[in-house]
Amino acid sequence: MDYKKHFDWVAEHDRKPRAKQRGFHQQILAKLRHHVQPSLRVLEWGWGCGALLAGLRLARGLGLDLSPQMVQQATVQQQSQSLQFSVADLDVGPVDEKFDAI
Repeated sequence: MDYKKHFDWVAEHDRKPRAKQRGFHQQILAKLRHHVQPSLRVLEWGWGCGALLAGLRLARGLGLDLSPQMVQQATVQQQSQSLQFSVADLDVGPVDEKFDAI
């Protein structure tokens, strides 16, 4: 399976499913806010539109994804000085930065 191509497609077609799952995503965010303090630095792999990282209001959030379409969508939707979204392949190499949570 070509995951990059698949998640590029998902980025273009996930508005309706994401809207239907809004309550579920809010529950996850509430649980994570209990454990992840705003002062932390968090790395998230495969983050979709970036709403989870943005919702945590972090000191630093880095979202990595295979899909350039997902990166573009997150960059447009989640504009914050503390967030960065980049295209990356986890299998290719390490991230040269330390994080409090992944």
